[in-house]
Amino acid sequence: MALTKIPSSLLDKSSNVDFADNERLRIGTDNDLQIYHSGSESRIDENGAGDIKPQTVSLLNKDMIIHILKGMQELKAENETLKARIETLEE
Repeated sequence: MALTKIPSSLLDKSSNVDFADNERLRIGTDNDLQIYHSGSESRIDENGAGDIKPQTVSLLNKDMIIHILKGMQELKAENETLKARIETLEE
């Protein structure tokens, strides 16, 4: 896949780059990193070698931390329900 390179002389740094729902910002030779919004959720997909490594804690605001913790709590509850069902089946 060819890479699209925009010369810096053509970029107006005072304006925005707008994407419609489901249009993706793809980064990397193999599009390893994709950022997009589906209309109902925002996604950051990393499919290449290595991990996403935020370089600052300021990326994690209070709302994001609460969302992550609630998700972890829901996963734990689902895990406990699954364990109970497995135990019932094993009996």
